[in-house]
Amino acid sequence: MHGSRKSITFIILTTAVMLLSTGKAGAQLLTGEELIKSEGRRWDQGFRLRNFNRIDYGYDMHFQRLRLTVNPAASSQLEGRVSLHFRALRNLDTLVCDLRDNLTVHGIQRAGLPLNFSHRQHRLYIALPASVAAGGFDSLEIHYSGFPDRGNGFGYYVRDRHQTGDIIHTLSQPYGAPYWWPCMNSLSDKVDSIDIAVTTAKGFRVASNGLLKEERSLNDSEVLFHWQHRYPVAPYLVAIAVSNYVPYTDHAHFHDRPDSLPVLNYVFPQSFSSARVETKVTLPMLRMMDSLFGRYPFMKEKYGHAQFTWGGGMEHQTMSFMVNFSFDLTAHELAHMWFGDAVTCGSWEDLWLNEGWATYVNALCYEFLQGPFDFQARLRDMQRYVKSKPDGSVFPADTQSINRLFDGRLTYNKGALVLHMLRWEMGDSLFFHAVREYLSSPLHQYGFARTADFRRIMEAVSGRDLGWFFSDWYRGEGYPIYQINWLQTGTRVKIQMRQTTSHPSVSFYDIKVPLLLRGMQGDTLLVLEPSGRESAFEVDVNTQVTEAVFDPDAWLLAEASVSGRNANIPLESDIRVFPNPARGNIQVFARMQRIEKVDVYDAGGRHCLSRQIPGDLYGGAVDIRTLSAGVYVMKVTASGGVYFTKFEVQ
Repeated sequence: MHGSRKSITFIILTTAVMLLSTGKAGAQLLTGEELIKSEGRRWDQGFRLRNFNRIDYGYDMHFQRLRLTVNPAASSQLEGRVSLHFRALRNLDTLVCDLRDNLTVHGIQRAGLPLNFSHRQHRLYIALPASVAAGGFDSLEIHYSGFPDRGNGFGYYVRDRHQTGDIIHTLSQPYGAPYWWPCMNSLSDKVDSIDIAVTTAKGFRVASNGLLKEERSLNDSEVLFHWQHRYPVAPYLVAIAVSNYVPYTDHAHFHDRPDSLPVLNYVFPQSFSSARVETKVTLPMLRMMDSLFGRYPFMKEKYGHAQFTWGGGMEHQTMSFMVNFSFDLTAHELAHMWFGDAVTCGSWEDLWLNEGWATYVNALCYEFLQGPFDFQARLRDMQRYVKSKPDGSVFPADTQSINRLFDGRLTYNKGALVLHMLRWEMGDSLFFHAVREYLSSPLHQYGFARTADFRRIMEAVSGRDLGWFFSDWYRGEGYPIYQINWLQTGTRVKIQMRQTTSHPSVSFYDIKVPLLLRGMQGDTLLVLEPSGRESAFEVDVNTQVTEAVFDPDAWLLAEASVSGRNANIPLESDIRVFPNPARGNIQVFARMQRIEKVDVYDAGGRHCLSRQIPGDLYGGAVDIRTLSAGVYVMKVTASGGVYFTKFEVQ
């Protein structure tokens, strides 16, 4: 029988996403793994070019104003005037920014005067008329136009068509921003503030970052949309999408304050009816994440979605671009507002701080919005996926390998499970407190963070050295494999535990192991702390244990086999009860021994009836007419020992 669960910690005694591509004929279902692979493919061309993080630009981008002209109905042509306002970090006589060579630069001006420049190997070198001293501010404007490259198949700048109209959209992660605008494309600097003004043909709307400050008709054929974003933003998170959108706004309200957040949705006309229903799930997700991780990072502006034709989603700051509005995709992209946008990985080595976190927060939406059963089912699926191969670390040794960097098994799912196990090690209170410290730290908020930064804050809050944890789980490959044997004699339960590993990079995983002892009088949860590959534990329990279950709540990325027995309980096969289910009377017989007494307990462990059996009989009838319908446990005391068996009353 099952009762309340007790949690006891023991120290070692002896050591020894289904996504649907919307709006196109013949759309195909896209699984989560396929989505992850496609995210990787969109990076491929950029990685072959160079690693932008190694460039020393020598300045900090303070403000940029993009004035763009596009017309999806006519062509993919783009004309732009981009202002750069910067602060020199060292004496600067040449300003370098990134822009693809196929875009033509018509001129560059500073204070109305033309500047000399050269444009080669996808960099724009601009000669300043006088050196800007370190700490000094300056600005200039670049006029350019052309037909931006689509990129690598999914595209950084794409002209496309959906069921009811044309669209131009951008998707710049990680190196695609220079495909359509001049910028400093790195993970070392964010633009402090940005304005994006797009002129397009009437009938189209423009989605972008921040707040829509102006929508103005310019003439009979053109309209201007002016967006302002007043938070620091990495260039790959800047975006525009232009199509025949139908807009609508929901509002997220928070339990601890009176203000609300507008959630702006730009959807295709053919998706409007379904989207109005589907995007509502964003509101409880926002409240949940706001409560767990601290205030939504862009509270003074908005959150929102813009539909596009790429087969997935992209976390453009304050406005995610989405192929549809499934539960998983909506949760994943919203989570990136905290993990990836407000705090951005400081190197592509640390991509798991974006993608592992977004994957884990997606799972947390199941825990807090759906319930523990759905949450554990999600975790078990993730664990099975990661354990489908015996090797692999979260740390990507080769960031030039796109398949490795965007490995769904490792960067996404193992990264998420590492966070889940860190939560198990630290406990909920310390873990979520530390995460809020990480997100609100002045060193990282609206900036960048590396794995070492994340570890440092986890250690500061927990007061523990977590070097072993990150060594085993972030850099180490594989997972632990346990063999567990248990034996109960009287009230004592002895447990033998042996750990091997799926990959030799880690010889021993020093992590707490939950083991649930299920018993006739209730369940007991043990939290065992082995300190070696061979371990032994011994504990007193006030129940007759019938089963031991490894990791009942799906905390560990591990494999286990569990066997054992209760020496107090002879084999049930020596006892027969029938009929089963029964009504009125039930017959009890023993094989080759005399039955002395029968006791019956209900599912809650309450004693219901007792019956003495004459000592010379092998069995007899038990009157069960006083029992209501349900499942019961019969304790049979016989000459050969004590037996337990279950029966049902109809």
